[in-house]
Amino acid sequence: MKTIQLKAYGSPIDNVGIVEIDEIGRINDDEVVIKVLYSPVNPSDLLLMQGTYPIQPKLPSVIGGEGVGRVVSVGTAVTTVKSGDIVTIPFGTFAWSEKVVAKAAQLIVLPATATEAEWKMIAGTVLMAFALILAHRRRGVLG
Repeated sequence: MKTIQLKAYGSPIDNVGIVEIDEIGRINDDEVVIKVLYSPVNPSDLLLMQGTYPIQPKLPSVIGGEGVGRVVSVGTAVTTVKSGDIVTIPFGTFAWSEKVVAKAAQLIVLPATATEAEWKMIAGTVLMAFALILAHRRRGVLG
């Protein structure tokens, strides 16, 4: 399975590349496997690559902070999503990979009527705005 990995903090040009990794094996009962359809590049991704973002995963690491994908398999205890659903890839799941694993409880299922253009907008803009609103609410800036 192809993924984009960061091998060292610093220059994105020098330290990011496409790497072949093992396919996803067995998942937990409360997890799903998502085939990534869209995952934008955001300023936060560039800051993470440079090592100046608050989140600094142990390297080498898949990166990419947001995305939208199609559920391709579900754990035995999952009842909130099904194979074929289009979902947002939750915060904390690095999305620059052909497939990712996520907890089903963290997923937002997108309407079946949503278009690919709308998926791209949700993956890039809406999730970032939602995250900023939540962060400001936690700090008491918003009511």
